[in-house]
Amino acid sequence: MAVEFRVLGAVEVRVDGNRLDLGPARQQRVLAALLLDANQAVTADQLIDRVWGERAPQRARLTLYSYLSRLRQALRTAAGETQIVRRSGGYELTVDPSAVDLHRFRSLAARARTAMGAGDEDEAARLFEQALAFWRGDACRGMETPWFDAQRETVHLEWITTVLDRGTSSYAAVCTPNC
Repeated sequence: MAVEFRVLGAVEVRVDGNRLDLGPARQQRVLAALLLDANQAVTADQLIDRVWGERAPQRARLTLYSYLSRLRQALRTAAGETQIVRRSGGYELTVDPSAVDLHRFRSLAARARTAMGAGDEDEAARLFEQALAFWRGDACRGMETPWFDAQRETVHLEWITTVLDRGTSSYAAVCTPNC
């Protein structure tokens, strides 16, 4: 069973190519907040801040627990080893980083920069292209809280840097020593 988690663009989970229903918008925000910090504990207070910002309802914690429960059930059914676990420091989405588009983008871009530094411009160009192919638009599109806005800006800057590095790599690959 192939599972893909997408946060570059609209947040989606795809299982064998089919889109998984992630429930209401705020429940999707909970998943996105955990995906951005995959394999790291996130406290309930952090999740509440990420999902609601300054507009958290009185019963935000109970609502959060409900969202986490529903997401656990959906992931258990569809996503195999990916799960939301309770840790002493909060909640952690345990997932293979290669299943998350943002983490694959970052990994490929880092590998491309290493190849570029080693003088392998063709490999660097190939890896930059693979990384940029994951881009479907602004990260977590439509999720509007101060935390998501900051994350979106950070990821957008990473994308710009990768585009510029790809251009440098492509230039170096075609430029003769006399350029």
